[in-house]
Amino acid sequence: MSSKATTVMVLGIVSLVLALSCGLGLIPAIVALVMAGGAEREIAASEGALDGQDRIKAGRIMSWISIGFVALAALFVLVVFAIGLASSNTA
Repeated sequence: MSSKATTVMVLGIVSLVLALSCGLGLIPAIVALVMAGGAEREIAASEGALDGQDRIKAGRIMSWISIGFVALAALFVLVVFAIGLASSNTA
């Protein structure tokens, strides 16, 4: 089992937890996505001695979901802010 693949998966889990709890999931999600390529190269270079492609895939999926949650939250905040500005200008 590739330790880098496990790290990618753990970072994906952490990014989901942080994205849903306090909106800080973007940082571990990006780190997981960057590390995923290195983990794949490590597995390919091992010529079958290491596995973990499923963990890399899971980490990537969770990371992209976290990025989506953070983007939706940022969009929501911007819309609420714009509505607040528009309503304060009309009063």
